Amino acid sequence: MLARRISTAFGDELILKSHGAMRQNVNPNLAPGATSVRRTDVYFSADVETDGPIPGPFSMLSFAFVYAGKYDGKRFERPTSYDKVFYKELSPISTEFQVEALKVSGLDRDRLVLEGANPIAAMSDAFRWIKLISGDAYPVLVAYPLSFDWNWLYWYFMKFAQNGSPFDYSRCFDIKT
Repeated sequence: MLARRISTAFGDELILKSHGAMRQNVNPNLAPGATSVRRTDVYFSADVETDGPIPGPFSMLSFAFVYAGKYDGKRFERPTSYDKVFYKELSPISTEFQVEALKVSGLDRDRLVLEGANPIAAMSDAFRWIKLISGDAYPVLVAYPLSFDWNWLYWYFMKFAQNGSPFDYSRCFDIKT
Protein backbone atom coordinates (compact mmCIF):
# COMPACT_ATOMS: atom_id res chain seq x y z
CA MET A 1 0.00 0.00 0.00
CA LEU A 2 1.25 3.47 -0.85
CA ALA A 3 1.80 5.90 1.97
CA ARG A 4 -0.04 9.20 2.04
CA ARG A 5 2.15 12.13 3.10
CA ILE A 6 0.79 15.25 4.79
CA SER A 7 3.01 18.24 5.60
CA THR A 8 2.51 19.93 8.97
CA ALA A 9 2.93 23.59 9.93
CA PHE A 10 6.12 22.67 11.79
CA GLY A 11 8.03 21.46 8.72
CA ASP A 12 7.40 17.82 9.61
CA GLU A 13 5.69 15.25 7.49
CA LEU A 14 2.94 12.93 8.70
CA ILE A 15 3.08 9.59 6.89
CA LEU A 16 -0.23 7.71 6.84
CA LYS A 17 -0.08 3.99 6.18
CA SER A 18 -2.57 1.15 6.59
CA HIS A 19 -1.16 0.35 10.05
CA GLY A 20 -1.22 3.93 11.41
CA ALA A 21 0.65 7.21 11.20
CA MET A 22 4.23 8.24 11.73
CA ARG A 23 5.74 11.73 11.98
CA GLN A 24 9.06 12.37 10.33
CA ASN A 25 11.20 15.52 10.19
CA VAL A 26 11.62 16.54 6.60
CA ASN A 27 14.34 18.69 5.10
CA PRO A 28 12.91 20.31 1.94
CA ASN A 29 16.41 20.33 0.38
CA LEU A 30 16.70 16.52 0.41
CA ALA A 31 16.05 14.41 -2.65
CA PRO A 32 12.83 12.35 -2.67
CA GLY A 33 13.27 9.18 -0.61
CA ALA A 34 16.28 10.52 1.32
CA THR A 35 16.05 10.78 5.09
CA SER A 36 16.77 13.91 7.07
CA VAL A 37 19.07 14.19 10.05
CA ARG A 38 17.46 14.84 13.44
CA ARG A 39 18.37 18.20 14.94
CA THR A 40 20.42 18.10 18.12
CA ASP A 41 18.89 18.95 21.51
CA VAL A 42 20.90 21.34 23.71
CA TYR A 43 20.11 21.11 27.42
CA PHE A 44 19.97 23.99 29.87
CA SER A 45 19.65 23.28 33.57
CA ALA A 46 17.57 26.00 35.23
CA ASP A 47 16.65 27.29 38.66
CA VAL A 48 14.44 30.15 39.80
CA GLU A 49 13.87 31.98 43.07
CA THR A 50 10.52 33.67 43.64
CA ASP A 51 8.61 35.60 46.27
CA GLY A 52 5.42 33.57 45.98
CA PRO A 53 3.73 30.51 44.46
CA ILE A 54 2.58 31.80 41.04
CA PRO A 55 3.78 34.32 38.42
CA GLY A 56 1.84 37.53 37.92
CA PRO A 57 0.58 38.30 41.40
CA PHE A 58 4.08 37.42 42.64
CA SER A 59 7.56 37.93 41.19
CA MET A 60 10.49 35.87 39.99
CA LEU A 61 13.45 37.37 41.84
CA SER A 62 16.28 35.49 40.13
CA PHE A 63 16.89 32.81 37.54
CA ALA A 64 19.87 30.96 36.16
CA PHE A 65 20.67 28.70 33.22
CA VAL A 66 23.69 26.44 32.89
CA TYR A 67 24.60 24.76 29.60
CA ALA A 68 24.35 21.07 30.52
CA GLY A 69 25.15 19.19 27.32
CA LYS A 70 23.75 18.08 23.99
CA TYR A 71 22.09 15.01 22.53
CA ASP A 72 22.18 14.20 18.81
CA GLY A 73 19.61 11.41 18.98
CA LYS A 74 22.25 8.75 19.58
CA ARG A 75 24.75 10.09 22.05
CA PHE A 76 24.68 12.55 24.97
CA GLU A 77 27.74 14.78 25.25
CA ARG A 78 28.48 16.51 28.56
CA PRO A 79 30.33 19.83 28.52
CA THR A 80 33.99 19.74 29.55
CA SER A 81 33.12 22.36 32.18
CA TYR A 82 29.92 23.92 33.45
CA ASP A 83 31.10 27.51 33.05
CA LYS A 84 28.52 28.62 30.47
CA VAL A 85 26.11 30.30 32.89
CA PHE A 86 23.46 32.99 32.61
CA TYR A 87 22.25 34.52 35.90
CA LYS A 88 20.03 37.53 36.58
CA GLU A 89 18.39 39.08 39.61
CA LEU A 90 15.16 40.86 38.72
CA SER A 91 13.22 43.83 39.90
CA PRO A 92 9.89 42.58 41.34
CA ILE A 93 6.83 43.11 39.12
CA SER A 94 4.32 43.48 41.96
CA THR A 95 4.12 44.55 45.58
CA GLU A 96 2.80 41.16 46.72
CA PHE A 97 5.14 38.65 48.36
CA GLN A 98 5.18 35.82 50.89
CA VAL A 99 7.68 36.02 53.74
CA GLU A 100 8.18 32.23 53.63
CA ALA A 101 9.14 32.35 49.95
CA LEU A 102 11.65 35.13 50.60
CA LYS A 103 13.25 33.03 53.35
CA VAL A 104 13.72 30.15 50.89
CA SER A 105 15.38 32.38 48.28
CA GLY A 106 17.62 34.27 50.69
CA LEU A 107 17.37 37.31 48.41
CA ASP A 108 16.84 40.87 49.66
CA ARG A 109 13.62 41.99 47.97
CA ASP A 110 14.11 45.64 48.99
CA ARG A 111 17.52 45.65 47.29
CA LEU A 112 16.02 44.08 44.15
CA VAL A 113 13.34 46.79 43.99
CA LEU A 114 16.20 49.29 43.60
CA GLU A 115 18.88 47.26 41.81
CA GLY A 116 17.16 44.33 40.08
CA ALA A 117 17.22 44.03 36.30
CA ASN A 118 14.22 45.08 34.26
CA PRO A 119 12.34 41.85 33.37
CA ILE A 120 11.97 42.87 29.69
CA ALA A 121 15.72 43.34 29.28
CA ALA A 122 16.62 40.30 31.41
CA MET A 123 14.32 37.84 29.63
CA SER A 124 15.28 39.17 26.18
CA ASP A 125 18.98 38.84 27.10
CA ALA A 126 18.37 35.28 28.36
CA PHE A 127 16.58 34.39 25.11
CA ARG A 128 19.52 35.66 23.03
CA TRP A 129 22.08 33.84 25.24
CA ILE A 130 20.21 30.53 24.95
CA LYS A 131 19.93 30.91 21.17
CA LEU A 132 23.63 31.81 20.91
CA ILE A 133 24.66 28.66 22.83
CA SER A 134 22.11 26.47 20.97
CA GLY A 135 22.93 27.58 17.44
CA ASP A 136 20.78 25.50 15.07
CA ALA A 137 19.92 22.95 17.78
CA TYR A 138 16.73 22.79 19.85
CA PRO A 139 17.14 24.31 23.33
CA VAL A 140 15.57 22.10 26.03
CA LEU A 141 15.01 23.22 29.63
CA VAL A 142 15.75 20.72 32.39
CA ALA A 143 14.91 21.41 36.03
CA TYR A 144 13.69 19.99 39.30
CA PRO A 145 10.96 20.45 40.15
CA LEU A 146 10.15 21.17 36.53
CA SER A 147 6.52 22.09 37.21
CA PHE A 148 7.57 25.03 39.38
CA ASP A 149 10.57 26.35 37.41
CA TRP A 150 8.94 25.87 33.98
CA ASN A 151 5.78 27.68 35.09
CA TRP A 152 7.78 30.77 36.09
CA LEU A 153 10.26 30.79 33.22
CA TYR A 154 7.70 30.17 30.50
CA TRP A 155 5.37 32.87 31.89
CA TYR A 156 8.21 35.40 32.17
CA PHE A 157 9.54 34.62 28.67
CA MET A 158 6.08 34.95 27.13
CA LYS A 159 5.24 38.09 29.09
CA PHE A 160 8.54 39.96 28.82
CA ALA A 161 10.97 38.59 26.19
CA GLN A 162 10.74 40.24 22.80
CA ASN A 163 10.78 36.83 21.04
CA GLY A 164 8.85 34.69 23.53
CA SER A 165 10.23 31.43 24.89
CA PRO A 166 13.40 29.90 23.41
CA PHE A 167 12.04 26.55 24.62
CA ASP A 168 8.86 26.94 22.57
CA TYR A 169 5.84 25.75 24.57
CA SER A 170 7.00 22.28 25.61
CA ARG A 171 10.72 21.57 25.14
CA CYS A 172 11.43 20.66 28.74
CA PHE A 173 11.78 17.72 31.07
CA ASP A 174 12.15 17.05 34.76
CA ILE A 175 15.67 16.09 35.86
CA LYS A 176 14.18 13.07 37.66
CA THR A 177 12.84 11.86 34.30
